[in-house]
Parts: sequence; structure tokens; C-alpha cells
Amino acid sequence: MDPPASPTAEQGAEGKIKELQELVEKQQEEILALKEKYEPTTDKFRKAAGTYDTSDEVPVWVQAMEENIEGSVVDTTFNTDDYRSANRFKGLDYMHSSVSPARVSGYRLFETPNTNWFKVEGVVQFNKNCEGAKAWVHRGALCALMDDAANWAGYNVSGNLDLFSGFTRKVDVTISRPVRVDSVLKLVGQIMEVKRRTDVIIQCSLIDPAYGNAVHAKADCVFVMGESAAEMLEPMVAARQKNRSNSGASPPPRDLGEARSWSMTFEAPSGDTMSDPQFRPPNRVGRYGLGQKISKEVAGKIDERTARHYVPPSGSLIKNAEKATIKKKMQQEAERLAAQEEQERERAKNHPARLRGWGGNAGGSG
Repeated sequence: MDPPASPTAEQGAEGKIKELQELVEKQQEEILALKEKYEPTTDKFRKAAGTYDTSDEVPVWVQAMEENIEGSVVDTTFNTDDYRSANRFKGLDYMHSSVSPARVSGYRLFETPNTNWFKVEGVVQFNKNCEGAKAWVHRGALCALMDDAANWAGYNVSGNLDLFSGFTRKVDVTISRPVRVDSVLKLVGQIMEVKRRTDVIIQCSLIDPAYGNAVHAKADCVFVMGESAAEMLEPMVAARQKNRSNSGASPPPRDLGEARSWSMTFEAPSGDTMSDPQFRPPNRVGRYGLGQKISKEVAGKIDERTARHYVPPSGSLIKNAEKATIKKKMQQEAERLAAQEEQERERAKNHPARLRGWGGNAGGSG
């Protein structure tokens, strides 16, 4: 029969067990801290780095924006992962995918009375993959957001979605204040005017409604429309310029139809689109826009417009051109005469009588 353990040995064993339990608890706390740091939950990911109601899953201003009945939802379903995988895209959308570092969840289209044009508004979520400096969003992500807002505003310049009707040519970004990782901000693309028939001037901004619409970044952008889109927009541009020249009376608001929820429905366009495996987009803007198929009738209209805007040279330019032509002809004539004289000298030098010698012939005949 073993002797009973001494009180000192029992205390040592209990102390060892307690020490191990404390070590396990400490390691579990470290694991939870690492999970919270590197695997943020959906609730943390979707909340803004500002004032919001902690009882809600999303910021208050986002919830109010979703419940707003004004405006219309812009169809961006072709940017979703399922649509792209089903239509033979090579990858996911850079700004609208479920794994995008700075994800734009959607856009709404509004008409602004002060500019008589439209604007798009979207919600942006910044996750840890867009981090530059510690805990701060990389500036390149902010620039990419400005480009995306300008693109979608340009696609909706007429008030209706016209995908790939042009491209953003200029994005001049000014960053006012940094953005924290895990923030949720509002992205705005405001159309200001249309210049030179094809250039859409757009002002984009990234604001935080939780802090009095504080501006984090803004950009002056230029969206270039294709030829067919510019032709369809000409009557609208003329009407809006006429309204602007009036006594200040604002045009009647556009009928946006029934309010639609954030659930987006989009029917894939048929024909020669990017979903067609035979479609090859051009590497530059051609004569008739972004690789669009133009009918002979439309091409004829474009050629007529080009001929109508052709300005012939002035009288002085015509005189200068005539003088240059006369001078060129005189120079060509001089070169021709010089070549002819050279040929005559060569023929005289190689003449048979010259080779025999005139003196020999005279002596022989005497």
C-alpha cells in the first residue's frame, strides 16, 4: 500500500495544473485576437469608421440610402462573379466583385436640378486587402474608385444605362484626408456638362455621411462617348442648353418610374457583346466609336457631317499653294533640261566620226 502523498506534493501538482490552465486560456485569447485582426467578421467589415447605430448591421446612413425611394437602381449585374463566370470572362470585376479590396456594392441614379444632369451614388466597403500604410487604405484604391464612378456616370449620361458607350480619358484626383481600413463611405459621380459633343465633364467625390459629408477624395474626370452615343445625346444636350439660357426656370423633374429595391435585375444583351466568345474589343477608339458596328446609313451621316464642317483654306493659303506648285514645276523642268543636255554631250562624245578623227578622213579623201 502506497504511502499518502504529502501536502507539499499535492500543492505542487495543483499549482502546476492551475499554471497550465492559465496558459491555455492565454493562448485561446491570443487566437481570438488574431482571428479578429486577420479575419474580420461581416459586422465589423460592413460598419463605418464613424458614428453609427451599433444595434444595426450597417451604418445608419447606408440604411437610409437603401430605404430611399428616390432615384433608380443602376443595373450592374454583369459585374457579379456568377455572371462573369457564366459568360466566359477571364476574371472577376476589379471594383464590384465579392473579393474586391474596395468594393462598390451598387449605384443609384439621380437627377440634380442645379446642373440639369444626372449623378450616380454608391456605397464602398474597404477591407484589409486594400491596406497601404498600417490601418490606412492605399491611395491607388481611391484613384480606382474615382475612375469607376466616372465610368458609370458616363454610361448613364442620358438617364438610361448604355454599357461601354465610351471610356474615362482623364482622372485628376485630389486626396483630402486618408481613409481607414474597414470604413464604409459614399461614392458620388456628378455629371456637370457635355463639351465638344463627345466629352462628358464629371466631378467625383468620396464622402463620409457619418461625419457631415466630410470629403476624403475628389476628382475632375472626362468621359469620352462613342460616335453613336454622342449622336443620340445631341437632342438632349440642345434641350438642356436651351433650358439653361432661359430665365432660370428649372426643367420639370424626370419621371424615374416606380421605386425599385436594391435587388438588381439585368438581362444580358444579345449580339456582338463581350459575352460573345468571338467578340474582340479594339485597342483604341476608332472612327466610329468603341468597336461598335455602324450601319451604312449611320456611316453616311457621319461622313456628311464631316464634309459639312470642312473649312476650305483661305485666299492667301491658296496663293501660297499655287506658288509652291509653280516653283516645283519649274524645278522639275530645269532638272529635265539639265538631264537632256547631259545625254546630248554623251552622244556627241561617243559618235563614230569623233572616234575615227576628222583629220584622217580628210587626208584619205585627198
